[in-house]
Formats: sequence, C-alpha cells, structure tokens
Amino acid sequence: MFVSLYVRDRFVITMFPFLGSNVVIRVSQIISLDADWRLDHILIGRTVIRDSGYTVGAAAIASSILVFLMGVCFTKKLVKGLSSGKLVAPKGDNIHLF
Repeated sequence: MFVSLYVRDRFVITMFPFLGSNVVIRVSQIISLDADWRLDHILIGRTVIRDSGYTVGAAAIASSILVFLMGVCFTKKLVKGLSSGKLVAPKGDNIHLF
C-alpha cells in the first residue's frame, strides 16, 4: 500500500518487498557492516544476538519502527491527496482520518 501511493505500475508494487530487501543488503555491504549486525540477517534469524530472545526483540523493534515510519508517510500522503482532490474518497463513505 505504501508504494502504491507513489507508483502506479503493478509490477513495481508487487516486487517492492524484494527490491527493498536488496537495497538493505546493498547498503549494508556499502557501509561495510558486519554480517552479524545486518538487519536482513536479524529479521530472517540467520544471526543471533546473545540469545534468541534478544534476536526476536531486536527484530520486533526494527520491524515496528519500519512499519511505523511507513504508516506515517502513507497517512500523510493519503491526507494530502484527499485534501487536494488527487485521491477521491468513495461516495457514501464518511472517512475521518483525524
């Protein structure tokens, strides 16, 4: 949903999770981040931080932050589109975002 506000191509929307994963991997390699601290390794469980409890906690926190930031961007773009008339709310529905 986040990407669909910016891009209309269905292929890009479908492939965005894979492209995003590739970007995370490439950025980690560019900044020479150790494999034990790469976000993609932590999220898939390939790396363990101290023990599995810390790893699950770190993955949950990282995922929550990413989801929150994307949600904020999505909501701002949606509100801006509805107020400018670029996005049209369905007729008969009362949409109250705030």
